[in-house]
Amino acid sequence: MKYKRSFRDIVIMSLLFFLGINAIGGGIYGLMGAKDVPLNWLESSPFKDYFIPSLFLLVVVAGSCLGAGVMVWKGYEHARKMTLLCGILLMGWIGSQLSIIGYVSVLQPSVLIAGLLLVVLGARR
Repeated sequence: MKYKRSFRDIVIMSLLFFLGINAIGGGIYGLMGAKDVPLNWLESSPFKDYFIPSLFLLVVVAGSCLGAGVMVWKGYEHARKMTLLCGILLMGWIGSQLSIIGYVSVLQPSVLIAGLLLVVLGARR
């Protein structure tokens, strides 16, 4: 029998795929040197450049968002848990970013809200 997706599943998938694709773009941009992003933002961080944060964004953040999106799309049993974990990861990622570089973009609160939304949607049955 084919899995029937709910409206909530469609919202979750759309959000996860959108965030995952954006994280891929950000990760690749950072790995290519992030030429328009000031290096002095990293002065109070353990990083000398954007390579490690960009690699994390590309592999962990994008990978978990896209993986969770596929799990929801296919109707896997643990898709909601993965959605919840992905939301927590996103909020941790942005929280860390805010603590290191401060508020520099409207994308930061947007991703924080998206992470919170994923937590709420992933936690609900």
